[in-house]
Amino acid sequence: MPKLLAPLEESEFLLWQRLIEEKTGLWLPKARLSFVQAQLSSRVLALGLRDYRAYYDALANERLPKEEWATLVDKLTVHETRFFRDPDAMALVSNYCRTLIGATLAQRKGLRSSAARQILADKPCHPLMFQLWSVGCSTGEEVYSLAMTLDTLAKNSDVPLHYGVTGSDISLPSIRQAREGCYTESAVRELPDAYKEKYFLRDGLRHWVVSPELKQRVYFTHFNLSGIAASPQSAYNVIYCQNVLIYFKPERREQILDELVKRLVPGGLLVLAPGEAGRWSNADVSRYPHDKCLAYLRKSG
Repeated sequence: MPKLLAPLEESEFLLWQRLIEEKTGLWLPKARLSFVQAQLSSRVLALGLRDYRAYYDALANERLPKEEWATLVDKLTVHETRFFRDPDAMALVSNYCRTLIGATLAQRKGLRSSAARQILADKPCHPLMFQLWSVGCSTGEEVYSLAMTLDTLAKNSDVPLHYGVTGSDISLPSIRQAREGCYTESAVRELPDAYKEKYFLRDGLRHWVVSPELKQRVYFTHFNLSGIAASPQSAYNVIYCQNVLIYFKPERREQILDELVKRLVPGGLLVLAPGEAGRWSNADVSRYPHDKCLAYLRKSG
């Protein structure tokens, strides 16, 4: 029978809480003690260690391979995702990009609608080159959903449209799976048949693989959002960041949001999950009016 470990004491949990935050930036509240205990227990047993303290000492004193932190982080983060998980937010991104395309056409004709003025900067980087960033992309479904959304727009645009989608996640196993772009029948079950036929190839009877054409439009990188301040300030038209900020303390969340804003082009769109912003405010953004989604526009100028 598998060895049973004693329950994780609150004092031990607090040690782990501090160590995990120090090493990864992730904050695990006491309400998740049972979840943390289950994940730690699985690693203690897999490594053949005596107890939680032995595992703690081995990690804290770097007596385990560096890959162990990646394994633990993968277990401590939730990877629940699916294609077009938040259809309202995806529709918001599509409408935003469509409006920006219309604003570009209006600009060329010397005309600007009120909607165009709201989101089109006086000196846009390149209005027909869309760069999107999916923060906390897990196994890639969100990235490919955004890519399919943009590809559909590109195919129906009156002007040439180029796009790229970057996906980042703290979980290395998730990033590896996202790069493969191989999904089970159940994962693609709710996708429209037209999308499966256009953007996927069958791999046997139980798997679907993202088409090479769509893969060319995406890029996946292993990235810890807690280190965003030291990362390059790329210019994105859309930053899609849902269900990621819950892993950080409220004050750290606000710092990360400020850094995300810096990485938007003027007029760029930041999409969050409802409730994730808390009391955060930033003078460089304004709320994007929407009944079902939480989104902000970076102000122009």
